Amino acid sequence: MNDTLQWILLLWLITVIATSVCTIFSINKLDNFVSTPKDLYDTTNFNWLGVMLLYILYVLIFPLMFIFKFIYWIFHAGRGD
Repeated sequence: MNDTLQWILLLWLITVIATSVCTIFSINKLDNFVSTPKDLYDTTNFNWLGVMLLYILYVLIFPLMFIFKFIYWIFHAGRGD
């Protein structure tokens, strides 16, 4: 792989890990986390195109949060909170 591409990948990986860790520690409750485009649509005044573009960007920047949310959902499925 080209040296420039390796540096870009390394920078992206560091950014993803740092922002995901900061977000995990800054959320008091997992209910504050926007997990679907419908949640994002309900909480903002964006149209659907804007919501989808923002959601895709959000998934690219915070992939660890979506893995964390999925694991949380798996272990709490079927609970009547």
